[in-house]
Amino acid sequence: MPASTAINSVAATATSIPLPPYAGATFVGTFNMGDKAQKAELTLKASEDGRAFVYVKLDFTDITCEGFTSGFTKASVKIENNKIVSSITDGTFEIKMSNLAEIVGSFDSPTTLKGTIHLMGTSGPLGMPAECGTWEWTAQMQ
Repeated sequence: MPASTAINSVAATATSIPLPPYAGATFVGTFNMGDKAQKAELTLKASEDGRAFVYVKLDFTDITCEGFTSGFTKASVKIENNKIVSSITDGTFEIKMSNLAEIVGSFDSPTTLKGTIHLMGTSGPLGMPAECGTWEWTAQMQ
């Protein structure tokens, strides 16, 4: 006698996780470096799924930090990176741009970022580390 088998099927429904409100957004902010630069601007772009920052740009006008300029010469400097530069974990992130900058931040709200930026460079023929300073920054979603 054949055994009878009952099969219960459950239809699986795909639940999509909502994207964060900043997914794909660009954030721009300026920060005051005192007498080290006339203007300092930070731009960050979130990935389309909001899990990482995929672009970062630092834009300085008349920067006088050792390691970015020679001596006391003022220069305009742009530092850009357009690949995945930092994951966003629990609303926080850390971006290291070679040996030039370290950006640490968090979401103050879905449309506002805040954090610190530490700038350093290299100086002299041996490329010795040169300290520029650390500043607080904020950036708004554009």
